[in-house]
Amino acid sequence: MLASNAVRLAISKGLHRQPASTWNRPQHETRKRSKLFWILYTLDRQIASRSGRPPAIDDDDISCDAPETLLPADSSSDTFCTICIKLSQIQSRAYKRLSSARALRQSAEELIRAVAELHEEVILFKRTINHIIDLDEQLDEMPMPRMMTMFQLIMVYFLYYSVLFDIHTPLMLPWFHLTGSKRFDTFHPQVQNSCAIIARTARVAILGCRLVQLDANTPVL
Repeated sequence: MLASNAVRLAISKGLHRQPASTWNRPQHETRKRSKLFWILYTLDRQIASRSGRPPAIDDDDISCDAPETLLPADSSSDTFCTICIKLSQIQSRAYKRLSSARALRQSAEELIRAVAELHEEVILFKRTINHIIDLDEQLDEMPMPRMMTMFQLIMVYFLYYSVLFDIHTPLMLPWFHLTGSKRFDTFHPQVQNSCAIIARTARVAILGCRLVQLDANTPVL
């Protein structure tokens, strides 16, 4: 509830819109507004993913510039935020294409294609950050990135796991049946692949929980 209120307040202040050049707003202020909005965006997408609820704002209503590159970064915080934003944008597209009311009306063929395309998007993104972090490495075996703290590394990994769950879980839902489909043989490999990804991701996520230190300062998300 508090996160939703924060997003609504940000929208009411126009943080989701890119300021016009005629406003003559200082560049550092624009950067701060942009960073604040995208942090709220990331939080909103994580809450939406975990609760099964729609995001508080649609991507089509956002014109605020998102970070387009991971380098150069001013600090570990910039690197961490940029990675989280990019993963959250994929997560948002996964919701729209797989879990929204409109997506639930699509055919099995369209669903299979959407899952494959979104997974390919994840793979391409992993390649762009491979010089910083290798998400294919198990969390407890991953060398500590120079530009990230341990807490940030854990957050990135679990956000990545969440994105994979969002993309591949629809093919594992009890009501998703392809047995009677004439194209079952065509769909079956993708369903098997999604099941394998979910099982593998669940396993590494459980093992990764050993590194999570819980105390009074640990955030809920």
